[in-house]
Amino acid sequence: MAFPSGLIFVIDLIAIFAIYLAIALSLNLEFGYAGIPNFGKVLVVAGGAFVVGFFPGRIAVGLLGVRSGLDYIAYNRLIIADVNSVLATNLGLSLTLLFGTLIIAGIIGAVLGFVASYPAIRLREDYLAMMLLAVGRTSEL
Repeated sequence: MAFPSGLIFVIDLIAIFAIYLAIALSLNLEFGYAGIPNFGKVLVVAGGAFVVGFFPGRIAVGLLGVRSGLDYIAYNRLIIADVNSVLATNLGLSLTLLFGTLIIAGIIGAVLGFVASYPAIRLREDYLAMMLLAVGRTSEL
């Protein structure tokens, strides 16, 4: 089933908007209501975004065995087209893949947050803010 390009654009726009909305709401909750600035959120969000971009296709190829002999990076369009055609007919597997990826991303984000905060938790407020700014800036590069 082919979707019109305008509908695909709207769906992509809503997905990106929802991601930024979740990040903005969490920052508003932390700084707006609690008064706690959180400069280190960029590292955790970047780690979760990497996991969500990296794992689902590779996990689906491993589970489904679709074109498993090809290089995933070089033949990405062919592999993902085949994976999408299989997942379009199997709602249960699609939802399992989605929620499994979100759980893996949450675990990786928690580990990154712990690794970034554990050595600096005993620092004074000023040094903690500087360290979190540096970690956040490093993850953007």
